[in-house]
Amino acid sequence: STQSTWDILSVYFFFGISLVWNILLLLPLWCMARPIVGVVSDLDGTLLDAEPLYAKATRCVVERLGKQYTWELQKEVMGKPELVGAEIIVSALELPFTPEAYLKERDVHLVEFFRTVQPMPGCVEVFRHLKQNKKLPIAVATSSNSEYLSLKRENNADLFANIDAIVCGDDPRLKAGKPAPDIFIQAAAEIGIDPKQCIAFEDAPSGVQAAVAAGMRVVAMPNPNLPAQMFLDLGAEVVIRSWSEFDLSLFDLQ
Repeated sequence: STQSTWDILSVYFFFGISLVWNILLLLPLWCMARPIVGVVSDLDGTLLDAEPLYAKATRCVVERLGKQYTWELQKEVMGKPELVGAEIIVSALELPFTPEAYLKERDVHLVEFFRTVQPMPGCVEVFRHLKQNKKLPIAVATSSNSEYLSLKRENNADLFANIDAIVCGDDPRLKAGKPAPDIFIQAAAEIGIDPKQCIAFEDAPSGVQAAVAAGMRVVAMPNPNLPAQMFLDLGAEVVIRSWSEFDLSLFDLQ
């Protein structure tokens, strides 16, 4: 009968609605539980204690002109491509030269500083575990230019021994820098891993945005002056203040 048909259709309808609802409820848990088979990390400020060196080199340039490189301005620049950061600094401080000229002068100081750059405490041990014990391929996605890499490697062989691929901000294959996801997608491709199966480590808001946009599970390790909630709001799963706080078991990497 017509009534029976409607009764059957109603049952199927409500069953379908219930099924879709349960899938939507479980989808975040499925995303959180997907296995990690690759690692992509930022470099400066995450693996290497380089951010203070960038700030020091910038101050060498701007203070002779009577300008101040404040923390507020440093936050705006952090994690962004070299030229973008230079444009922000030159504009904000009204410097009497182009962004390109600013970078050239800054780099005179930076080259010397990079010879002394040290790894962030604890990162070498974590990456050695991920590489040697968990057998995970590891890539670096850094906004800094490739010309600095050899200087950063000089005293950090133990760290770079665990890294399989490096994509720099001046890579011509990248259409846009962080917060666009391009560099993280390219870094994952370099190690042959789907970005959605990678864990990403970042210290900058723009970097967290980029890694999240690439579909990665993100651990943020920001400057202590930046609030943890900012990074959670951007999509980071975990916020730590040092490598010693990183709980491998949260990602089944113990």
